[in-house]
Amino acid sequence: MTAMAALLPTLPDWTTWTMIAPDRRQLVVRTIGSGPPLVMLHGGISSAGFYGSVAEDLAASHEVHLLERRNCGVSTATPIPHDFDVEAADICALIRLLGPNCNVFGHSAGALAALAAQRRDPLLVGRLALYEPPLTVAGEPARAALARFRAERADDWREALRKALLSLGGVSTADVEGGLMTLASLAEEARAALLDAIERQLEGLAAFRFHAHSLATSLHPLLVIEGEDSPPPLKESNRLLLAAAPTARRVVLPGQAHAANLSNPAMLAAALAEFFH
Repeated sequence: MTAMAALLPTLPDWTTWTMIAPDRRQLVVRTIGSGPPLVMLHGGISSAGFYGSVAEDLAASHEVHLLERRNCGVSTATPIPHDFDVEAADICALIRLLGPNCNVFGHSAGALAALAAQRRDPLLVGRLALYEPPLTVAGEPARAALARFRAERADDWREALRKALLSLGGVSTADVEGGLMTLASLAEEARAALLDAIERQLEGLAAFRFHAHSLATSLHPLLVIEGEDSPPPLKESNRLLLAAAPTARRVVLPGQAHAANLSNPAMLAAALAEFFH
């Protein structure tokens, strides 16, 4: 187990197994429930454990498979820059093990990975639910944040991370400061592992490209999930999704922001259960 993995919530009652990715890397999968398969993709700098309550609510009607995404601290890290196209290959390989037309839910950076998988093989992915993929900060904004973080991390990791995250506009100052306090409380090895994972996610975000036509031509239903209190850049990202797929459904989670999986997992699970019925 990596230093970072030791910090993340565990799911002791779930089945944990390892799949071999197309590039031969080992990826951890957490599974619970019975019924049609549902793949869940966690956000950046988190893990399956942060979605345990959501998945447990869905387990009565679905066999939920939560992939521990590469370069996030649990599954194997890769020496090359993080690439959502590589993640797409991971996801498609998992779906082929589970069966075609498998439904997929992605949150934040996990939603970017889900979009990449849908573009890679649109007939393989079934119903798709996306919770605020950070489309508006992908590309140049993320490249600038990544460059700033790399240039300043060695001198002052706190200020480097503060500037990088706030420049993206998708998180509040309070959330950033809370995260910095948590990082400061960690042992040096664990903190370095988490900072490395943040850098890898910024790499992927910097290289990500949104291909609207892949959603416009999809044969499967799309659900766009939004927190009522989420930051404007994330709401704008959802508007881009809805513009690309006019037939998509939109669900707003009252009183929630970007982390309903933690603040109100039952509400998020209910929205997913209704869509994946």
